[in-house]
Amino acid sequence: REVVSVGGQDFTEKTFAAALKVQYTPTLVFLDENGKVALRLNGSYPPADFRAALDYVSQKLERKLSFSQYRLDRLGASSGKLINEDFFLAQTDLTKTISNSDRPLAVYFESSDCEECVTMHERILTDKATRKLVLKANNVQFNVASEQMVATPDGRQTSVRQWAQDLGINYTPSLVFFDQQGKEVMRIGAFMKTFHFQSVYAYVLEKAYLEEPEFQRYISARAEHIREAGFDTDIWGYDSFHD
Repeated sequence: REVVSVGGQDFTEKTFAAALKVQYTPTLVFLDENGKVALRLNGSYPPADFRAALDYVSQKLERKLSFSQYRLDRLGASSGKLINEDFFLAQTDLTKTISNSDRPLAVYFESSDCEECVTMHERILTDKATRKLVLKANNVQFNVASEQMVATPDGRQTSVRQWAQDLGINYTPSLVFFDQQGKEVMRIGAFMKTFHFQSVYAYVLEKAYLEEPEFQRYISARAEHIREAGFDTDIWGYDSFHD
C-alpha cells in the first residue's frame, strides 16, 4: 500500500519500513505535534515498560531528557545481584577483547530485580541450541546502572551507566553486538523469545548483515531453511526447534 510520510514523501509500506531501518516487528515510532520523532520502540515491550514509554511521550519528556536517561534512573534504583552465566567473560577492557579475538562481542546490559532478565536466563539461555550459538561469541555482562569504568569497543574510557546512556539503552535485558572493528552491528533491545534470540546470534555470527541488511528477511529465510530440514520452528515459544 502507498504511504505518504509526514514530510510529504511517497513510499510503499515496504520501502517506508526500509527507510526507517525497521529490524523488528512491532516497531513503534511516536511523533510529536511537529512531526519529529519523540520516541522509537524497536520490538515488543512488556506492559510495565510500555506504560513507561507512554508516560514519557504523553508528558513530552523528550524535551527534557532522553528515554534512556528516564529509564536508567528507574533501573538504577533496583537492588540485588545479576544472574551469572559460565560463558560471561570477566572483562572490562573491551578494546582488548575485540583486538585479541576473531569472535564478535555481545554485551549484555541487565538490571537487578528484572523479570525479563530472569526469563532470558531461565527459559532462553538454558536451551542447548541457543547456548551452542552463544558460545561462539565473546559475551560480557554489565549492570546497566553501574558506575564501573570500562574501555568500550571503540576505545573510550567511561562508566557502564554512561555508556548505556550513550547507546540509548532503555530496556533490560538488552544485548549489543560488536564486530572485530568495534562497530555495533546488531542489538536486542526488547522482549524476545528463543527463535528470535537465536536468530540474532546467527545473523551476527554469519556476518549476514553484510549481505542482508534487513533482519526480517533474514529471519524469514532462516525459519524456512529450518522447516526444509525437517524441523519445526516454534517462533512464539521458548522451546528450540525440534523434530
